[in-house]
Amino acid sequence: MHWSMMRYCIGFPPERWYEICDGSPTTLTERVYDNLWDGKNLTPQQRLEIYGRRLAELTEYWRAHRRVAGVLHFCGLGYSRSKEPRGQTSDHFIDIRRLTFEPSFYKYVKPAFAPVGLMIDTWEKEYTGGSKISVPVFVINDLEQPFNQEIQLSILQGDQVVSTYKKTVSVKPFEVLTVTFEVDIPAQAGVYLMKGEYTQNNENVFCLRDIPVRTITVASCSFPNYHTDDPRNEASKGAGWFVFI
Repeated sequence: MHWSMMRYCIGFPPERWYEICDGSPTTLTERVYDNLWDGKNLTPQQRLEIYGRRLAELTEYWRAHRRVAGVLHFCGLGYSRSKEPRGQTSDHFIDIRRLTFEPSFYKYVKPAFAPVGLMIDTWEKEYTGGSKISVPVFVINDLEQPFNQEIQLSILQGDQVVSTYKKTVSVKPFEVLTVTFEVDIPAQAGVYLMKGEYTQNNENVFCLRDIPVRTITVASCSFPNYHTDDPRNEASKGAGWFVFI
């Protein structure tokens, strides 16, 4: 039993114990949001989105590498105290009485704990536009039966699908299979989303990675040809000029 569940075993709780997760940073996480995501300008909903995404990524990572006996979320039922004295941790309920999870937590962490989970193993801060990369995708089968299914990997920009790749996998019970996709990074700079997914029994299990794309400007120097009438010869006074591609 989680230590904080004791608060529900000693009689009718005071109203403050029903305070909910509202997207406010805790005393332990405020600096993390400030340093990594410009926390002072984040809305509560943006923090909840970031928190749900990061918890899902950590869950996928630890499940995929099979170095631990089990994966357990630290604070299943704790407290959420955004007013002074502020709290150090928080659970994920927006309605304690009905045990309703905060939507971003439910959306991202639920598929991370799916019996057959996915983990996209790419973590770069930025990618070069127009390049090709190899993307390993871990397929984690924690079921007693084999998993035979098509896995899809897509690059998205907003609601638009930029590219899609598909592979059929067969994973033995309680094993992890790594399948590699050769992916073309979009040529245009921008923030994209990589999504690995499959659908089984009408349930979509997915994994997400941010793909920030940058383009490289290459400078080449061209020298004047005095046997032509190119106007750049006169403008550069014989010193040459730079052409940016």
